[in-house]
Amino acid sequence: MVPGQSSVNELYRKAGTPVSSSQDSSGTTLSYPTKNKYWTSDVSVFQDKVVFVRERIFAPAEISLKKRLEETGKNWTKIYGPDSQYGSFLFAYPALGTAYYADEVHDVVYEIWHFPPTTIPGLLALPQAQGFSAVFQPRPD
Repeated sequence: MVPGQSSVNELYRKAGTPVSSSQDSSGTTLSYPTKNKYWTSDVSVFQDKVVFVRERIFAPAEISLKKRLEETGKNWTKIYGPDSQYGSFLFAYPALGTAYYADEVHDVVYEIWHFPPTTIPGLLALPQAQGFSAVFQPRPD
C-alpha cells in the first residue's frame, strides 16, 4: 500500500478484511493480523485513501536496524518518543515516507512506518506521531 495514493478498495483487495477497525477524528484505523497473535499491523485511512501504515515486525534477526539504515541511506533523522529513555527511537526518512521504530542498542526494528513523503515537522504533525519530538524530552516516571 502506498500512503497518499492507494485507495481503501485496493487495500481490501490486497490485504483482505481487517480483524478490527476503529474511528477517531483523523479517520479510520484498520488492523490486520501479524505473525504475533497479540499485535496487529495498522492501516490508517481518510477520505477513501490509505494515509499511514504501521507495520509491526517480528523477525529481528532478519531485519536489524543497522541493516535497514545501511540499505535505506544515511539521511535519517533520529526522532525521540515515549520510550526513548529506554533506547527506542524513530529513525525517520521523511522525504521517503519511511521510518523505523527501533531499539538502537539491541539493533532491533519493531515497526516500519509508511506515510506520504513530508518534512520532519510534517511527520511530527501526523496523529500517529503524537508524543514524538525532534528533541529528547524525558518522561517523568
